Amino acid sequence: MNGVISALFVVATVARMSPAQPSSAGVGFRVVEAPDSARQYRTSGGTIPRPIHVMLWYPAGAANGTKLHLRDYVRTPGSRNDRGSRDALTHERAARNRESGPIDAVAFENLVSRLVPAMSGVAPAPGRHPTLVLEAGLNAPAHLYSALAESLAARGFVVAAIPSFGGGDGEALAFDSTGLATQLVDIERTLQVVRGLPFVDSTRVAVGAWSVGALPALAAASSHPALVKAFVSLDGAVGYDYGVGLASQIGLRTECIRTPFLHMTGTRPALFRVPKSRHIFESLMGPNAYWATVPGLSHGDFTSYYGTRAPGFQRRVDRQSVEAGSRQVIRLTSAFLLKYLGLPSTEWKSILERDPIEELKADSSRAACSATAPRS
Repeated sequence: MNGVISALFVVATVARMSPAQPSSAGVGFRVVEAPDSARQYRTSGGTIPRPIHVMLWYPAGAANGTKLHLRDYVRTPGSRNDRGSRDALTHERAARNRESGPIDAVAFENLVSRLVPAMSGVAPAPGRHPTLVLEAGLNAPAHLYSALAESLAARGFVVAAIPSFGGGDGEALAFDSTGLATQLVDIERTLQVVRGLPFVDSTRVAVGAWSVGALPALAAASSHPALVKAFVSLDGAVGYDYGVGLASQIGLRTECIRTPFLHMTGTRPALFRVPKSRHIFESLMGPNAYWATVPGLSHGDFTSYYGTRAPGFQRRVDRQSVEAGSRQVIRLTSAFLLKYLGLPSTEWKSILERDPIEELKADSSRAACSATAPRS
């Protein structure tokens, strides 16, 4: 698999490069198909290898690619349908109707016809780049994070996002340890594929996720400390009461986790009032664990799917605060990754000096780690 990918993605050099200012060449986008033959996926015609498609945003090496629209990101999780196809868009509109309220045909067409900053058909910028692998929430598409991914790619990162989906056509992942276990293996498969790309610096890889997806993402970081150098929670389950129970169900020993940890949460109430919890955060070994509060954001606003690229966003009375909060999420994520992926930058230090971010202090009175050695 890696040999095929290498043949498809040729870059001018393999020298490491450090992210700096946003690239004038822009952002590239492509999809890598990463079927997992070790697991079967049920379709009407039988079974096939689990069809994982990895969406990749990356710093572009030139600005002459094909411009993309939001529809070019739309693909049904687990489906073999082409991105932007009629079936994919029909599924997308139905999902938006269920989750964000009714959207008519004209409004939906206007939404998916918006130009995005990314381009297709353009080679990555020369060198190997630090990478963030993002898992979606429960039963969510890979383009959940499109605006964040574009912004990070413009700053020099590769962002690889995968969907969350069940074991067959029309099947949803369960909200339990079984569903989380499926997500964890999807992340591990993605890490394997992404680390083989010639424009990825395999020594500088982080994982992250929103909502329920943060638990399997943290489990991946805990299980593979030699591979995963940092973890980012976009208002993930690691900061909620329900996440404590699920973490226990999957055997996640948070007191043993040494991976640098950033959890971001908002100040605006979500549609459904779910109790937050600092238990997982406070049980970490520390230091290098941070709890950041982003003013103006609710739970869904940590994604572009439910936030800045949601139907009717321009009519929201809190639009400006959500846009400001989304920019802060980009700054925090970028600075944290620069710091803990070992790249030259003083931005994270500056953020800690001026922003209300709590750093967990190492405390010898915390429960000692008694877990067996993690997998690597």
